[in-house]
Amino acid sequence: MRRRPFLSTAALAALAGCSTGSDADGQTADGSGRFELIDIEAPNQVPSTAKVRFTISVRNVGSERQTFSTPIELQTDGGDWRTVDTVSLSLDAGETGDVQTAQLPMPYLGTRKYRLPAFDETWAVEISPLQLSFGESYLVPNGLIVSVIGGKFEPEYPSASSSANQTATPTPMTPTGENMWLIMRVDVRNRLQDESLQAPQPAQFSLTTKGTQRQLDQDVAVDPYEGGSLASRTVRRGSLVYAVPSGTESADITMSWEASRPEGDVRAIWSTSG
Repeated sequence: MRRRPFLSTAALAALAGCSTGSDADGQTADGSGRFELIDIEAPNQVPSTAKVRFTISVRNVGSERQTFSTPIELQTDGGDWRTVDTVSLSLDAGETGDVQTAQLPMPYLGTRKYRLPAFDETWAVEISPLQLSFGESYLVPNGLIVSVIGGKFEPEYPSASSSANQTATPTPMTPTGENMWLIMRVDVRNRLQDESLQAPQPAQFSLTTKGTQRQLDQDVAVDPYEGGSLASRTVRRGSLVYAVPSGTESADITMSWEASRPEGDVRAIWSTSG
């Protein structure tokens, strides 16, 4: 969490005895010398999908009750500043107070830069991948819900249990080397009412054991997960199959899904610890 005190140049001038004219209604929308910026409270880093409030502390350094008012501006990818909120706070002469922004969404990875124009003060928030436990869901900004349900280890696959609903039982296969199969279950839903979406492709999922990425082997899967168009209010569920070293345990597994969208990049990571 970022906290630090400041004093604007204009406020310093006011404290030194300079003054500025006041608006008819007592409003101010810039660092006119009537307010001192004490602190901006903001996190340095948050996971994607978080909604964040910033807390701004100011002091009325004027001689009468006044209202502090300023937009909150956002800049992404070095683009133009745009207003995402406006805050205001009425204070008596000499009074210090806090005002909070609305809950501001942080949906995409990367750095979002914010500015308080009243004092030309900027700060940045780093948005990191969402950390989830197996079975939890990632609500993607475009309307998808992506879940990695969990998995199971098999020395041979397909096993009798995994082939029970098949009209013809495939021949069980054994992975090469000192490996065993890991069958992960993935669930993808389209939560939109009247719009189809593209479900993630299998290759967009990545599985690692103890930090080493493992190769996807969908040719083995009895009910492979498949990407492609997903109609509104429908579900796509299936298996992703990997060969992993014998002795691998659930705590060794990390699975992630990531995608690049025009609005920004998204990524979620599943593990036993979340």
